[in-house]
Amino acid sequence: MQRRKVLIILSSALLLVLACNMGTTQPTPSPLSVPGGVETAVMQTVVAGGLRPYESANTPTSYPPTQTPTITLTPTPAIPYVSVSTNTNCRSGPGTAYPYRGALLIGERAQIVGKYTPSNYWIIVNPDGDGDCWLWGEYATVDGSTARLIEYPVPVIPTPPKPNAPSNFVVSNVNCGNLMEITLSWVDNSYNEDGFKLYQNGSLTHIIGYNRTSHIFSISYQPGITVQFQLSSFNATGESARQTTSVTCQ
Repeated sequence: MQRRKVLIILSSALLLVLACNMGTTQPTPSPLSVPGGVETAVMQTVVAGGLRPYESANTPTSYPPTQTPTITLTPTPAIPYVSVSTNTNCRSGPGTAYPYRGALLIGERAQIVGKYTPSNYWIIVNPDGDGDCWLWGEYATVDGSTARLIEYPVPVIPTPPKPNAPSNFVVSNVNCGNLMEITLSWVDNSYNEDGFKLYQNGSLTHIIGYNRTSHIFSISYQPGITVQFQLSSFNATGESARQTTSVTCQ
């Protein structure tokens, strides 16, 4: 009997506990009360707003720095040099009236030491000898600054010496006929001649250009008569000694 009472009391207590639990609503856990809840909430906000994790709407987007191109400056040579597109004579002054000193050839370079702007001349270190000479700038290409070069005064035109006489003056070919065709040849021994004078039996008959070493012409003749020829070189100063040769057709 007493045992039944104990069971009834325990059953009543159990029913009372179950009734209390069924009538009570469990609270929804706050994000702050759930481990990881803060990160979950932030992540959902980020995804909804199109932002990266841990990036606010006010955070500026970072981009890689733009590289500034490097400008390389080519220094201007301190000493000016000149080259030419055509082989060019170099003289003691601005023009052919001045003696020849050398030449600047294609592929060569020479240092410039002065200028003569009115006639477009550069004064350069002589590529073929000592001293300086004047180079016409028509075919010249300058490398370097010429701003500090001094203007050279025009030198006095020198009086050239008389040219040297030719040598080995001979008749190298003769064709006898109604007209005698003759080839004369010689060695040019001067650098400053304006040309050559050819004499026939003492009379001037031909003016031949400078730097020539032969001349062909025809003359009338009489069989058995000897024709004497003389040759000299000349310039504005004077004429060289004459060289003599002769020919006879039989």
